[in-house]
Amino acid sequence: VTEMTRLAFVWGVFLGAAAGVKRGTHVRVVALVSRLPASLARLAPVVVHGSLLLFAALMIWHGVSLTQRMSVTTFPTMGISQGWLYLALPVSGALIGLHALAGLA
Repeated sequence: VTEMTRLAFVWGVFLGAAAGVKRGTHVRVVALVSRLPASLARLAPVVVHGSLLLFAALMIWHGVSLTQRMSVTTFPTMGISQGWLYLALPVSGALIGLHALAGLA
């Protein structure tokens, strides 16, 4: 039960983060952006989505590596590969990347 709960929690958190990026509910500093001159304030979404794109690429890169390394180990009681736990990283990274690209477009 504990292993399944951990698996569901990790997937829920990472997919929730991707959904948050899609909906634009990620953390932003509105007070800072509102004090910028209009020309710089227009660049804020580009900086935010560009940063998210870089973060997504890192999630995919390291997530694939972790998934491959952990796929040889199994959860003791469930008997399935622990790679399923770590697969949440590259999957959510890809979704965040797609949403960041859509925000840039």
